[in-house]
Amino acid sequence: VFNWWLNLDSEKYRKWFHDHRDWVWRGERSKNGTRHGQNVFIHEIVEGYEFKFHGKLIEMEENSHLLFRHLFLPLSFSFQFNPGQTGTDVIFTLNAGFKGFLGWLSDPVIKLLNGSNLKKSHVVEEHRRLEDIIAD
Repeated sequence: VFNWWLNLDSEKYRKWFHDHRDWVWRGERSKNGTRHGQNVFIHEIVEGYEFKFHGKLIEMEENSHLLFRHLFLPLSFSFQFNPGQTGTDVIFTLNAGFKGFLGWLSDPVIKLLNGSNLKKSHVVEEHRRLEDIIAD
């Protein structure tokens, strides 16, 4: 599962889910062959909204987790891999918003605009499909 993520490209990304448009790793792999520190561009449609993410893979541990952070906005997401007896559980976490006083001011507005279930159906459907793709 971990290697599938590190070798993800636009073709695999589009095959994974109908709302996915583009996944591009920018720059070269590190000398040891990993993508740690490499920039990524992601484009998809989420609940009718176009989402473009320009970020960087800032943390990775083989067969454990990947953490991506947006280059300009207070936005990050991660995938955690938990191998079990019947396969690997993949846990997706999205963090958005500011910390401190700015967060106190902006978080209510972000919650109002976002809605708690707005993207939930997208993520559930997308990850259900991921199980089928990786198993192939």
